Amino acid sequence: MEAYGNYKICTPNMNRLAKDNIVFKNAYVSQSVCTPSRSTLMTGLYPRTSGCTENNVPLLEDIPCLPELADFSDYKTAYLGKWASGR
Repeated sequence: MEAYGNYKICTPNMNRLAKDNIVFKNAYVSQSVCTPSRSTLMTGLYPRTSGCTENNVPLLEDIPCLPELADFSDYKTAYLGKWASGR
C-alpha cells in the first residue's frame, strides 16, 4: 500500500481508504495467539484475566463481551470472524 511506502502494488481502494482515515504505523496485541488476542478485543481483559490463554479455550459465560458492556441499541451489530471455540 502507498500509505506504507509501497508503490509497486496497485491497491486504489485501500489507498483511498488510507487517505480518508487514520493509518497506524505500529500495532500491538495482548497475545500473538488467536483466541487470547480476540478475547482481549471482545472483553477488554488480558488473556490471563479472561481465562483464554491459548487457542481452543472457550470464554467463560460470566465474562461480558463488548456488545454486553455498552448500549448498542442504535446500531446493527454482528460478530464476524473466527473464534477457535467461542460461545
